[in-house]
Amino acid sequence: MKSNISKILFTGVNGQIGKNLLPKIAKLYGKQSVIATDLYDQFNLAKNYNFSKLDVTNTNELENLVKNEKVDCIIHLAGILSSLSEKDRGLAYRVNVESVNNIFELALKYKFR
Repeated sequence: MKSNISKILFTGVNGQIGKNLLPKIAKLYGKQSVIATDLYDQFNLAKNYNFSKLDVTNTNELENLVKNEKVDCIIHLAGILSSLSEKDRGLAYRVNVESVNNIFELALKYKFR
């Protein structure tokens, strides 16, 4: 598949959707084009993918990864599900709302296609 996308930052790779979508995206765009991220390397992804530990609530960490890896696409699947959201509403808000806004701002700043 030919594409203008050269580097994809993929958040939430340990999640229900992420762990199933990551191999498909890597197959479409090539493993070298995908940076798999999550808080932990739960499935030992580093052996098969370019894995980086990432806290999506850390704006500086997120921007540094985008800038240093020349990311031009983000698949943002990091999220806090309902049971944990009810226990820690502040964390849920930071991950489910603020991190999305931060990614939008980075997309504008770095002129994602």
